[in-house]
Amino acid sequence: MKAVWILSFVFFSSLHVLCQEFNAQEWIGKYAGIMQLTNTTGMNDEVTVEFEFKEVTKDSVWTYRMCYKSEKYGEMVKDYRIIQPADSLSNNFKLDELDGIIIDMTYFNNTFFSLFEVLGTIHTCSMALENDTIRFEMFGGSLLQPTSITSSIPEGDDNESFKVTSYKPTYQQKVNLKRIE
Repeated sequence: MKAVWILSFVFFSSLHVLCQEFNAQEWIGKYAGIMQLTNTTGMNDEVTVEFEFKEVTKDSVWTYRMCYKSEKYGEMVKDYRIIQPADSLSNNFKLDELDGIIIDMTYFNNTFFSLFEVLGTIHTCSMALENDTIRFEMFGGSLLQPTSITSSIPEGDDNESFKVTSYKPTYQQKVNLKRIE
């Protein structure tokens, strides 16, 4: 257990090195790509995605629009707003889905991260900017049915063990959005 504590301390104390200021000018633009939709039931698909990132209020509010185009399902447009609260740390953001849902996000290493639960399913999402490409990835699985619950072998001076609950990811969505403007 002591080793886990030491590793956690080293990890969290090094986060300040990974944290960086969000530079919206690097993100602003139009992008496009093909999203892969995969799940464990074998239903796999691809959808064309157009993505646009804009500034709404200087240094505090941005919007992005994702337009999904599929021959099978038609077209769907979803708008989002990213807000950096004035009274928070520079890497804290809120994602407003513009339908009453607000999700906390953390920004570091040129990536927005979010983790949220809806109706018993946990979702993780990352949106990273790398060389004029936004890499968007989301995956998740049910919290209602753990796949395993195990205990560690007691270790260290305190001879403590801890419980680990595992959940199987059941879906993934990912797309590399290349800058087009």
